[in-house]
Amino acid sequence: PGHPGGFIERLESGTYLGHVVEHVALEIYNSVGIKVAYGTTRALNEKGLYRIVFNCSDAQTAPEVAALAVATVRRLARGQKTCLTDQLEKLRKLVAEIEPGPSSAAILRAAADRNIPVIALDSPLLYQLGYGCRAQRIQAAETSLTSGIAADIATDKELTKAMLAKAGLPVAPGCCVSSLPEAYRAADQIGYPVVVKPADGCKGKGVSLFLENKAEVMAAYKAARQLSKRILVEKHICGKDYRLVIVNGKVAAASERQPPCAFGDGMHTIAELIEEINADPRRGIDHEKPLTKIKVDRKVADTLQKQHLSFDSLLKTGEKAFLRWHANLSIGGTAIDVTDTVHPSVAAACIRAARLVGLDIAGVDLIAEDISKPNGQNMTLIEINAAPGLRMHLFPAEGQQRDVGKEIVDYLFELPEPGRIPLVAVTGTNGKTTVTRLITAAFTAAGYNAGYCSTDGVFLGGSLLAQGDYAGPGGAAMILRDPATEAAVLEVARGGILNSGLGYDYAKVAVITNISEDHLGSEGIMTLADLAHLKALVAERVLPDGCVVLNADDPLVAGLAKRAPALPAYFSLSRDNVLIRQNLNENHLCGYLDNSHPDNSYLCVQRGYENLLHLNVTLLPATNGGMILHNIQNLLAAAVAAIAAGINPVA
Repeated sequence: PGHPGGFIERLESGTYLGHVVEHVALEIYNSVGIKVAYGTTRALNEKGLYRIVFNCSDAQTAPEVAALAVATVRRLARGQKTCLTDQLEKLRKLVAEIEPGPSSAAILRAAADRNIPVIALDSPLLYQLGYGCRAQRIQAAETSLTSGIAADIATDKELTKAMLAKAGLPVAPGCCVSSLPEAYRAADQIGYPVVVKPADGCKGKGVSLFLENKAEVMAAYKAARQLSKRILVEKHICGKDYRLVIVNGKVAAASERQPPCAFGDGMHTIAELIEEINADPRRGIDHEKPLTKIKVDRKVADTLQKQHLSFDSLLKTGEKAFLRWHANLSIGGTAIDVTDTVHPSVAAACIRAARLVGLDIAGVDLIAEDISKPNGQNMTLIEINAAPGLRMHLFPAEGQQRDVGKEIVDYLFELPEPGRIPLVAVTGTNGKTTVTRLITAAFTAAGYNAGYCSTDGVFLGGSLLAQGDYAGPGGAAMILRDPATEAAVLEVARGGILNSGLGYDYAKVAVITNISEDHLGSEGIMTLADLAHLKALVAERVLPDGCVVLNADDPLVAGLAKRAPALPAYFSLSRDNVLIRQNLNENHLCGYLDNSHPDNSYLCVQRGYENLLHLNVTLLPATNGGMILHNIQNLLAAAVAAIAAGINPVA
């Protein structure tokens, strides 16, 4: 492991440029807010060629970082001046586009805490939690269990209001209009002040509050009309602004939202006070930090003007000026956690509202005088939102943080469900494909809709999905993403590991057949020790309650037991193998060829001295009457792996 200042020591004593590129790449990532530290560089067999590995946050930014690191080192090596300001800003924007937002990040953290596997799908916001038939999908706080019809209802604010009103829940008086004269008439009928907003908007976009005359209604209507053809005109309800998040019929969090305000000190103008507010390290652009910077724009100027103020106004000490009327975090608002003070009647109304719309996860916006009192004292439901933002609950300006991500994950995966299917990974030099097929056949015989990937292609339920060499992450993805997959057997080849990784996080069972010289001499794998080190990754990525199946007749393979977090199980062509005898005495799982009978040989699997499998080898066609020893090894490996995975290989 490295230590602080270690790279500088290497520079002073002399190191190769590949090592420098590695550290420059890590520094570039850290410069744009991605905290990474691990890297390693190895010289390949061609002079000047290196394999450089460094932590990265995603597949999209890694090539950009690598190219920038190489270009930077090349310029410096030539004595050329270099400035990375523009490139880092471009990279920072790319990171912001593809990194998960606060809601997704909270759910992904909660999934990681439960050891639920995560797959980033083909959209920056879309993730799969779990594998195969046990998987769920999320897109921010919207899940694969969220009703599409319910989400459409919530998007239509007019329809939502009508449904809630007919159910006896309190909503703001108002109506939908499609022209400016209609908006004027609606405002006159409702009575000023009014609110004007798009009938299908979100995140406070196009919403204008506290409108007191026709001129303000006209400006608000034009702004909303840019976002929607249907405009809502409603009565402006006075009171405190609250947001409750409902998850599966329960209140997961509640916040009082406060609009951005400036508080006077008698010395600074409002413009200067806004600069001080935005200097808060908790504030950033959009959703990159817990709070959002206040944008100094026309809307802020209009809000100040309504209070007979301007950016140049000097507020007295303690004097308060609203910078915006509404309290969305996206425009600089803040939140106070009030989860523990929500009155049961308010909670019941919000839960019912979410249920009426049909949302499993909902953000309920309401105005009330005091949410801790019965019915909030004049409570009015304002909106029901699908995919509610979680940031205000995760990072309140005041009060307790609420782990809504955990609530969502626990709803999607009821404890102790891990979102996993039986997954067996098979690697080695020879026999991988045969062992993969045999284990898949055992799963199929046991009633699973099993899928496998290998050098032959990708198969699911006996059907060919893709033909070709898929012994790597590409084939694994096809199997693990498919909701029909009930068990997965993945052939893991050397090239796939080197170029793209494993394609899964942890296996229930890993099998390492053998390690031989067949594939040495390329991609930096020059010796058997190099190859064993590479294959050890498969042994290391096994669940603690899983099993690593190792060839006891191959010392390099058997030696990988010390790298595995799970118990090893061994197979051998001889019951007299030292590891077989030792592990049977320790009541562990083993498979071996029993040649002690005068007429026949038997393929045996035992746990300790409990017989689990006893087959006459001469009756197994693949062995040609017991003559093909490498296929006997393959059968032993597959049988031990199947039993380790919890199935009977001859069922």
